[in-house]
Amino acid sequence: MTDSTRTRVTLVVPAKPGRIFDVLATPYRLPEIDPTGSMVSDENASPVTATGQVFTMNMVALGGQEPAKYRTEHHVDAFKHNRVIGWRVVPAGGPEGGTEGGWSWLFELTPLEGKKKRTEVALTYDWSQVSEENAARFGIPDHDAADLEAWLTRLALAVKK
Repeated sequence: MTDSTRTRVTLVVPAKPGRIFDVLATPYRLPEIDPTGSMVSDENASPVTATGQVFTMNMVALGGQEPAKYRTEHHVDAFKHNRVIGWRVVPAGGPEGGTEGGWSWLFELTPLEGKKKRTEVALTYDWSQVSEENAARFGIPDHDAADLEAWLTRLALAVKK
């Protein structure tokens, strides 16, 4: 589903919600599931355990003539252990003070009935709160449904590790 300010995709992953959640709540593992290659590393973040936490990621913009390094703060604004995790992303040290003008990612995990452990994972990318400055700077929206599907496919592979 895509509307004017958000895109949402789902994928059934053959794993328990807890295994999937563990990957999503561990910032150093996030580059494994980023198909764009823009997430480089975390800055020694602790695992996410509650809303209100902030973790910083080292990023690289690959769309220009040369890769441009930058950092983003991820403000955890959705958290229900093994079910929901999400964060608003803003450029670190930006004029918004790290709280406004960002885009968000929300992962919702729904266990499915049956003998095999399977989980429906819904991923929503929302850019409704992006400032005009950040939209221009980062080319927001910069992900479509195919990108989000690739994120979930890589998440399914990361869970197997």
